[in-house]
Amino acid sequence: MINQKKILLTGVNSIISNYISKKLNEEKFQLYGLTSSKIVKKKYYKKIARIDDYDFLKNVLPQCEFIIHVGWNRKSDNKDNLKLYNKLLKYKNKKAKIIFFSTVAATPNAISNYGKTKYKLSNINLKNKNINLFIGLVDYKFSNHIRLLNKIFNFKLFQLRFTKNIFNVYYVKIETLVNLIIDIVKYKKTKSNFLVVDKIFKLNDFLDLYDNNKKFKIYIPYLLSIFFIKIIQRIKTKNTLIDKIKTFTHKDDKFLFKIK
Repeated sequence: MINQKKILLTGVNSIISNYISKKLNEEKFQLYGLTSSKIVKKKYYKKIARIDDYDFLKNVLPQCEFIIHVGWNRKSDNKDNLKLYNKLLKYKNKKAKIIFFSTVAATPNAISNYGKTKYKLSNINLKNKNINLFIGLVDYKFSNHIRLLNKIFNFKLFQLRFTKNIFNVYYVKIETLVNLIIDIVKYKKTKSNFLVVDKIFKLNDFLDLYDNNKKFKIYIPYLLSIFFIKIIQRIKTKNTLIDKIKTFTHKDDKFLFKIK
């Protein structure tokens, strides 16, 4: 029966996982969770374990028809993220599907560590006949990514803008993402790759959308902005903020538009 289906979520302490688990609970799915951090009791889950709990992996994972792989540690070595994925692949039921949370930054020519590793895992996931979600900038209450954008471009007395709209912002509402996951697990969609985007904004337009105070705007010349961005993109560092800027400023639109 579909309401007895068992589903495992990784990264259960993330805000996005909270939205997903709440909706899956409403649909009467039985939920299990994995986390790399402290185990916090959550009302929607039957059981939550740490990622190094091998008894849990061996006994629970084979029972699950879907593994929704949200979890990701940007601060750790990327080998740790690959290692977790391989654990899921090893212990899951052969017929079970891994729904991997990839990103619109995961493209063949990605320059950020985040984008490169997500692209690598997306390919491995595809070869194993699983499902990839190439997800845009997710809009939800207290979204870290949107707050980061505002922090970079918003100051006390003014806001920064570009003289040319040089970036696309791939925007998606949390409801769109959650509803897609529900459709996949309920109706077993056979598609392998999904581009999860509601709308593509130009950066200036997107920033104006969240400009509630209508502050004075200072425009950065196009050539100067390109110069600084290229410098940042060439910096080789594990710094999380630098890697997030690389992730945001580099997209392969042609590759993404091929994902239907």
